[in-house]
Amino acid sequence: MNLFANFNALVVGVLTAVSATVSPVLPGYVQQKMETPVPVISQVASQAAQIQADGENYYYIQGTYSYLGQKINYHIIVPKNGGSFNGAISGACEAQLGANYAGGNGGAISGSASGKCNLLFVKYEGNIPFKGNLYPKEKKLVIELEGAHLPAITLNYN
Repeated sequence: MNLFANFNALVVGVLTAVSATVSPVLPGYVQQKMETPVPVISQVASQAAQIQADGENYYYIQGTYSYLGQKINYHIIVPKNGGSFNGAISGACEAQLGANYAGGNGGAISGSASGKCNLLFVKYEGNIPFKGNLYPKEKKLVIELEGAHLPAITLNYN
């Protein structure tokens, strides 16, 4: 009987821990079916190649973020003087980003990511709004997933 109680407590503990740690991808939004395929990171890289000739007017934010032992690659192109921008993530999550940047060091960013994530045994598909700030001098983008009640995510770049 004690062995069963310990096993039950272990299962409940693991599920609670997983629920708490994957809440960035499950922030309580209604699940939505995507009607168009999510572009892969190579499509955004292709956009970057087209803009390279005018590279001094853009920040190229790219790298890898690890979450729950899984890799999420990000590739974002942001106009230095502010304005709308796009990006993509791939790996454990596949999504297209669309957002606006206010400009300047610490300038506000707001937008949304539309796609899907498969982290551990949890799957999520839909749209997640985010907000944050871009710090070009420190070469980092700090974002918060709205409604997720989690600490900010810092994406560093070169």
